Amino acid sequence: MICGLRSKQVIAWGAALIVGAAVVAGPGVVTVGAADAPATVVSIGALHSCALLADGQVRCWGYGGNGALGNGTTASSSTPVGVSGVTTATAISTGPIRSCAIVSGGSVECWGDNAYGQFGNGTIANSLVPVPAAGVTTATALSAGELHTCVILAGGSVACWGYGNHGELGNGTNTSSLTPVSVSGITDATAISAGHDHACAIVSGGAIECWGDNTYGELGNGTLTSSPTPVTVSGMPNATAISAGAYVTCATLADTTVRCWGDGSQGALGNGSTTGSVTPVTVSGLASATAISTSGWHSCAVLSGGGAECWGRGYLGELGNGTTASSLTPVAVSGLTNATAISAGYNHTCAVLSDGGVDCWGGGPYGALGNGTTGNSSTPVRVSPPAPPTLGTVTAGGAPAKPAAPIFGHTATLQVVSGVVLVRLPGSRRFVPLSSVSTVPVGTIIDATHGKVRLTTATDTAGHVQTGDFDGGVFRISQTTERSPLHAGKLAGFTVLTLVGPLPKACGTRLHRSASTAKTGHGPSGQRKLWGDAKGNFRTAGRYGSATVLGTRWLVQDTCAGTLVRVARGVVSVKDVRHHRTVLVKAPHSLLIRR
Repeated sequence: MICGLRSKQVIAWGAALIVGAAVVAGPGVVTVGAADAPATVVSIGALHSCALLADGQVRCWGYGGNGALGNGTTASSSTPVGVSGVTTATAISTGPIRSCAIVSGGSVECWGDNAYGQFGNGTIANSLVPVPAAGVTTATALSAGELHTCVILAGGSVACWGYGNHGELGNGTNTSSLTPVSVSGITDATAISAGHDHACAIVSGGAIECWGDNTYGELGNGTLTSSPTPVTVSGMPNATAISAGAYVTCATLADTTVRCWGDGSQGALGNGSTTGSVTPVTVSGLASATAISTSGWHSCAVLSGGGAECWGRGYLGELGNGTTASSLTPVAVSGLTNATAISAGYNHTCAVLSDGGVDCWGGGPYGALGNGTTGNSSTPVRVSPPAPPTLGTVTAGGAPAKPAAPIFGHTATLQVVSGVVLVRLPGSRRFVPLSSVSTVPVGTIIDATHGKVRLTTATDTAGHVQTGDFDGGVFRISQTTERSPLHAGKLAGFTVLTLVGPLPKACGTRLHRSASTAKTGHGPSGQRKLWGDAKGNFRTAGRYGSATVLGTRWLVQDTCAGTLVRVARGVVSVKDVRHHRTVLVKAPHSLLIRR
């Protein structure tokens, strides 16, 4: 719903913290290296919001369903959380329950809902973490619409992807596409905005071209005829910004007035009427607008003096004037005097302030306002300081941040004990270094080949926890509940660490390696293994067997001959999945489960 812009706006959350190389030194000032430059954008969707930080990281808050927050989970959050793996973003835009970012070099990554191919990666699979759009390498501006996404490419051409049944991809068809397609005839775009079933671009000279659904006149060309290729909006030769909403489009002009067109039933055209218009109409009383955003149900503008005014539907307080009344003409947002940018979502609104803060108002379900609550507010509330980034957070003064308690079946807590530990979140293709105490989702892959990691997990939904140290291999975390003879046949929760990675290629020609060779742990067979030192319900799983600890130090290693379990201290219960048996192994003995 937010137009793609080449410039950045200022955003920060105030509280002091350290994030990588970026230091927030007092309220609203982010220092990156030696420069004070908190230059980012806020963009909001249906029930979530996202912001771009100066160091290229992205944080989101609100509804987390389908992975909308991009942090590897589907959990909602009433305060900002870090988007996994994005560290070089230059632009961001949100759709209803997804978001996309341009990252360094001009590629695009998206996360959340992908039911209609909105990611542009050739699939319709949702993702809890960012995935790249296919073939996009020179994007300069970005806009995520309802079910489609559009970008401006270097040189001024436009590409779109996703749902296309109304012609919103602009390529002359009413066909959806899982990968980017070129918009016909546009070669000089300077701004882009994707709405519900249509999209619009400002082209060189300030004219506006729109395409897609035109049921309510949202294409602005004087007709109600939809178009799968761009048509020129009537009477708009000098537009400076564009925003496409559900069935409404608005633009600012060079003279700082605002014009809107399309569906007027909610008052979103701002001209004192609920009658729609197939050509642009002037919003009443606005003569100094510097920024514009429309959801299609309500619209908002920033004024040159720093104030903001909104109009249209207001039943959840999204107009920000202290009431839940709708308005057919602009009303002033209470208390805002230094706004620099604004974003109107389905039921809430957020503004970037000149002091680096972000205020939001309107509907707050799932924490959409970012202030630590799920309540609505008819006046602006400040977005809370962000939650620590998923990996490697430290607080002011350098002390390790206290992680959230692990939740059985959902999250685990990691801490580096020694060496280098890498982490790959579910759905991601990249490992990132773990530099401090972090909370990660179940399903995360840990590379402790060159380090040792301390893993804390819950053993039940009551919050009881266990801790163990693991080193020497790569593994995936999962959790399961089962009846166990180790617990007198009662239900118990286990943390399963599954060895990850292929067996050495040599195993294909050496299927009958001797047990003695396998036990040494040397040679090509030593690439897939994990040492553990723990008490509690930890289980290490290899290809042909698994070991459940009873308080010990042990090794599980997949070899060419089978899965080797070696006990250095204590006792483990070994499950032989090939021969359907369970064996207790005591130190200093080993057991090879042959393939």
